[in-house]
Amino acid sequence: MPTATRRKFRDEENFVRLASRQKQALDQTGKLLGVTHLAFSLRTDSGETYLSGSILDQVQIGLRDQLKATIAAMKRGGLKFGDSHAVVTCNARKIQDCGAIRNRKLRVQLEPSKNNAGYSAIRQLPLDNSDLRLLELLATEAVVHFCLVKSL
Repeated sequence: MPTATRRKFRDEENFVRLASRQKQALDQTGKLLGVTHLAFSLRTDSGETYLSGSILDQVQIGLRDQLKATIAAMKRGGLKFGDSHAVVTCNARKIQDCGAIRNRKLRVQLEPSKNNAGYSAIRQLPLDNSDLRLLELLATEAVVHFCLVKSL
């Protein structure tokens, strides 16, 4: 990814977040069906004020290769995760629309770091996770693709 500057996501851009096994919706056989609202909740015990993730590179290669590159950048940035984590892709416009439904202006921003030019954030979520409906909307309406890390 070329050198990036801090900016708002464009409507068509996608935000990628990882979700541990506890935040995944699974069927009785263990097949991944999606993610639960917990994938979008802040860690209140550590004072988290935004959700971190990465921008999905908008290059003309297949989605699988885009996701692999994004995951590699997250790993280089120091994020620790395993093969059983879900890779959750959300559309920036849909994230903002979910916020608007709940009268909240969510900001999806590219905030590049030294180790991860794609580092990004969803800001303006309720700090106490009090709007369960908003978190559920994000999990059901903003997600445009999901898969397990091991499938990449």
